[in-house]
Amino acid sequence: MRRGFKQALEGRLDTTELKEGEEAAWLDEFTNKMAETTADEQEFFAQRRMLGRGVGLDAGGNLIYAKDDVAS
Repeated sequence: MRRGFKQALEGRLDTTELKEGEEAAWLDEFTNKMAETTADEQEFFAQRRMLGRGVGLDAGGNLIYAKDDVAS
């Protein structure tokens, strides 16, 4: 079971090929990994804030900008 799960996390196996027990484990781990920002992502958005560019979307899909008091 772990082999397919690991391969899917690494992008070497399509998630449609996972068994039932592997699907839930993969989704949990994938969600956890996607919630963590990488150093590259932090640098990218710090640069956008510094340049006064948009840094994301609000609930309505509108571009939002960082405010001076936003912590990095």
